[in-house]
Amino acid sequence: MYRYYLILVSLISILSVNLSAQHTVGSWELYSNYGIDRADILDTKSRVYFCGGGSLFHYDKDMDEMYSYNLGNGLSDVNVCGIYRNYDRDYTVCVYENSNIDLIYDNGNIVNLSDIKDAQYVTDKSINSVSFDDDEMYVATGFGIVRYDTKNGAVKESGIFSFPVYGVTVMGENVVISTDNGLFGISKSQRVNDFSKFVKLSDLQCDGLYGMSDDFIIAHRPSANWVNIYKIDFDNKTVGGNYPGFAMYDFARMRMFGDWFAIISRYGYVLCRLYEEDRVEYKYVELPSSLYTSFIYVGGNGSGSDNDLWYLNDDGLGHLTYTTNYIGIDNSQKLTNYTIDREPSCPFGTSVHGGPTRLAASDIGVYATYNAQSRYPAHDNYSYLMKLNIVNNGFVDDITPRKGDYTTINPNSANLLRTGHHVVVDPEDPSIVYVPTWFEGIWKFKDGKQIGKYDKTNGPFGTGYSCSVEDVAFDSNNNLWAIAHDFTRSREIVTILPANKNKSNTASYSDWITLDLPYFGTHESRDSRIVHFKHSKNKNLAMITQTYGDQNVVIYDTKGTSAVSDDNYWMVNRFTDQDGKTFGPYAVISIAEDNNGDIWLGTACGVVVIHNLRNMLSNQDNTIERVKVPRNDGTSLADYLLDNQEVTSIAVDAGNRKWLSTVTSGVYYVSADGREIIDNFTRSNSIIPSNEVHSIVCEPNSSDVYFGTTNGVAVYHSTITPAASDFSDVYAYPNPVRPDYTGWITIKGLMDNSLVKIADSAGNVFLQTRSEGGMVMWDGCNGAGERVPTGVYYVYASQNQESNNGAVTKILVVK
Repeated sequence: MYRYYLILVSLISILSVNLSAQHTVGSWELYSNYGIDRADILDTKSRVYFCGGGSLFHYDKDMDEMYSYNLGNGLSDVNVCGIYRNYDRDYTVCVYENSNIDLIYDNGNIVNLSDIKDAQYVTDKSINSVSFDDDEMYVATGFGIVRYDTKNGAVKESGIFSFPVYGVTVMGENVVISTDNGLFGISKSQRVNDFSKFVKLSDLQCDGLYGMSDDFIIAHRPSANWVNIYKIDFDNKTVGGNYPGFAMYDFARMRMFGDWFAIISRYGYVLCRLYEEDRVEYKYVELPSSLYTSFIYVGGNGSGSDNDLWYLNDDGLGHLTYTTNYIGIDNSQKLTNYTIDREPSCPFGTSVHGGPTRLAASDIGVYATYNAQSRYPAHDNYSYLMKLNIVNNGFVDDITPRKGDYTTINPNSANLLRTGHHVVVDPEDPSIVYVPTWFEGIWKFKDGKQIGKYDKTNGPFGTGYSCSVEDVAFDSNNNLWAIAHDFTRSREIVTILPANKNKSNTASYSDWITLDLPYFGTHESRDSRIVHFKHSKNKNLAMITQTYGDQNVVIYDTKGTSAVSDDNYWMVNRFTDQDGKTFGPYAVISIAEDNNGDIWLGTACGVVVIHNLRNMLSNQDNTIERVKVPRNDGTSLADYLLDNQEVTSIAVDAGNRKWLSTVTSGVYYVSADGREIIDNFTRSNSIIPSNEVHSIVCEPNSSDVYFGTTNGVAVYHSTITPAASDFSDVYAYPNPVRPDYTGWITIKGLMDNSLVKIADSAGNVFLQTRSEGGMVMWDGCNGAGERVPTGVYYVYASQNQESNNGAVTKILVVK
């Protein structure tokens, strides 16, 4: 027995090597998005909580580490829009755009309060303000006020007033709220569910208020862009006093830090507190002008210090300390001398930046960036700053070029790196990417630096307000194709740069070849696409789409030559389906070529398939298939696949199955022919952070499928991997299979359609199946569904029944 134990331990050690990075089939990963929109900061003694881009993070001061919160590790929702702190009870309130609430305790517990989100009889559920009183929490909403008992996680009472309450604060024994009709107060001992019990205190209209003491209040008046301090006389029901006011043209929020109150704007804040009985002590803490950017927010320090600040910019959370400290009584002094003791950053390796809606797969990872403009789904954010990420082996690297690593020529860029439309990988060097943009033409980046650029100085692109290039692609000869909007002539152009000119970065205006496509596009479409196909039956064929105006589709044959004089094309915007019905014109938003050479089109009204693209061009035959999904209800009825849905992206996996993303209903996973919906992943049954999914890619060397959303990148570890060319690298995981493991055992590295058998040393076969792509799965059980005994099991793989390649790997099972 002792000898057997030693052998078993040795096998476990050997088989455990290099398998730590494998993921369970059917599991998910989520990379939270960080951006400067919806930004906020909360400082505590040990942590700094901050949100941005709809995500929540914290920085641990003691550990000098950052943590990213998301659906996969405890949060209840997505799209964080605000955070609040109960300093007396050590929890942070996370408010979502849909009015859901999470209480995040410093000990790691997260309590969900979904009552406002789930309310049935109110219309405006927006959360405007949160205030605390020991274990009670008051929430000002678009319909009134809600009072929580946070100790028990329950609603204590609700005041449904049918008008908005903009602010709420607790002042001693009183609760004060702000409405369109002024300030109102009520004793804490009374119920807040009846507005008639509230007493009017003032006509003062404000959208933010904070109680400084039992009778002093800070209020922000948006109509005057002013923050004032007032004294409330609850006995006489008056509000007044000659106390300081502060002009706050970029007012963001008010916070309490110990006995200090911070009135925060985008570029700094005013710290104030009561001094003696009726005097106010205050000072300005302003972000130095040398650190100003277009997007920045600041927060105070919750550890008791009053001469430093935390701030957020596009790179993340930073900190600076002032080397002078001046506190004025009833006057102010700006602090100027400072040191940056923490450069801005985000959770390293686990968060993506900038709303990663566009993805591109490569052999070295998946690139992710934001899309400046689109009509499907509709958004217009071309002034955003660019963020470029690459995800590889579970790690995110921010490869956004820094200032000095890129050049701009358009004054409308303001010398900033504005976001692009897509990211396209160089076919010869996966570390090189091309980003077509709204203002600057085409950027060519490598390792976070500009190595080339095509704009009006060296290409046929616009010279007006913008230099908009909507998409780029490479043909089989590695020539660079671009579709752009010529603002001077109000039309779309398609132009080609020969491969040698692109490779040498020596292009001039005359090197570009612009195609003659009359009437192709007279409008700037934002979603135009160019796709060159690779299957042998589509050799030298391409498709070019224009998704506005006439919504034309061009099928183009390059004939495999550099010259365009012998090229052939056909332009169409109406198709005929298999039943003779007209389809279109509809915008073609996404295009994919499957493993059989069929062309799948995602449109603004569902999915269609072209089975013979070359015949469509040669014979001007506009026949398509509108895929029908049988209802399987005993009738012969069927429904069109994703009928009337906007299909934003299509990806094809190694098994020729299709992944389809939509604007409103998440992602559909369908069979190779599309006639069976295998799964529909949404916010309700997965950790996809949004049902509005902009892009999908299948990672070329694994089973991973990536989904790009404005709220982050979700990764699904699917059941199909690309097939290998031989059996030289077959492996299984988990391996060893330990007694407490009950999931699937995955065998990867197989050739396509391999015959796979799993047997014990005596030759008893426990599984016989065919691989779909390069992977099969085994439940570790025998034919009776019982866990197999402890032992070593052999995986045999071959391409047919007659051939036998022998055992390609072993699996150790410990029962």
